[in-house]
Amino acid sequence: MSFFKKVFLNQAGKDEGAGSSAQNVAVGRYSGVNKSSVQLSCWTRAQDFYLQKKYIDSFEILLQYMNDPDTNNIKVRRNGNELEFDLVQGSKIIRGRADMNTFSAQSRIARFDRLSVAFLRKLINMNFILQYSRFAIKDDIIFLKTDSKTIDASPNKIYYSLRELALKSDKMDDMLVGEFDSLHAVDREHILDLSETVKEIKYKYLQLWISETLDKIAGMDEAALSGGISYMLLGLLFRIDYLLLPQGNFFNDIDKINAIYNAKDNKSTLEKNRLMMDEFRALQCKEKEYFFRCLYDAKNTFGYVPATTHQQFYEFILNEFKNTKWYYDNRHDHIVTAIYEWMIGYSLFYYGLFPASSEYLKIAYMVLQPGFFSEMGAARCLYDTSNNTFNKALIEKEIETVTARYINEYPKLAIITANINYTSLNEFLYTYLNELTYLNYSKV
Repeated sequence: MSFFKKVFLNQAGKDEGAGSSAQNVAVGRYSGVNKSSVQLSCWTRAQDFYLQKKYIDSFEILLQYMNDPDTNNIKVRRNGNELEFDLVQGSKIIRGRADMNTFSAQSRIARFDRLSVAFLRKLINMNFILQYSRFAIKDDIIFLKTDSKTIDASPNKIYYSLRELALKSDKMDDMLVGEFDSLHAVDREHILDLSETVKEIKYKYLQLWISETLDKIAGMDEAALSGGISYMLLGLLFRIDYLLLPQGNFFNDIDKINAIYNAKDNKSTLEKNRLMMDEFRALQCKEKEYFFRCLYDAKNTFGYVPATTHQQFYEFILNEFKNTKWYYDNRHDHIVTAIYEWMIGYSLFYYGLFPASSEYLKIAYMVLQPGFFSEMGAARCLYDTSNNTFNKALIEKEIETVTARYINEYPKLAIITANINYTSLNEFLYTYLNELTYLNYSKV
């Protein structure tokens, strides 16, 4: 079971009620910020063992810190002062070993038919951007590997070495195989395929969302409203990433579009918007099979984004609220909605939020995209787009369900639902997001 399938189920592994719609739709990427108190204690113990020069004990406890007991993403085999392990990160398996002299880990990236100057040059260039790991070749296999003398292998160094190795391996394997015909994928037997029905739904909404957004933009003054169009395009991008969970080269496509907007290349917002729209059109034109290969489930050990404090999150939300004013005053309501959705998507894309915050934001997506959640198995919709009405009782039930899941850990966690305004979609989004800024994650 993936982290996100697990996190939206209660401890018994069952839906919390037949009317509940949040519990049965897995969305969002693994964040790695949901460490239990037992796991957190392992980090301290690993550091203590290292200082005592009990290096193998330190490695073993560090791996326990990284392992999720519900998914068993790490397997460890120890024989005295020797240790071997397998670690899963998306499409890749990282295999490592340690003894009293050395620590090493590696991932098989791809198999090649023949050596090529083109991909060798690519590997050399990518080596320069890696801090802890490097590419290597043995027989007909490309590896990404890292190693260290045991005496220098502190928990901090090993953690970040494995993190770089795992995340880069997971991303680079599909990129390289897609770019060079002589390369072939390896070590993918652990990947969990999605049903054809789920893939069809995700593909349908990918096409629908892109078409709807581009059609809306076609009727707008792209020069006068270039800023608003950027919000619409980026909101679409983050929606695709969060709800469809693209993997492999599809995930690289998302990164490419995002990089267009963030590039420091002196291009105007209007130019960047046009380039992003071109990429979305190109995405629509790709074969269905391309996307189906990139829609799968897999275990993860590391999240792509670091943990974020609640203060960083709420300061971002409060700061971005002001960007809706001009569009609100000039009655561009659809852009106001797009800005709120962008704020939600940006937070989930860039921030390693408290799990409760992520789940509260999921409820906002359920309001914004009721059709998708319904087709993916949600029992009831939170928002009826045909008459613009809310299922207030169900929304508040979803909020209560999330709060109940974390209230023992955070006794002051609460959302005052009386402050949520249901008169319009934008009023709901504003008041709901504003309530999230007041969340209290103190443990006393």
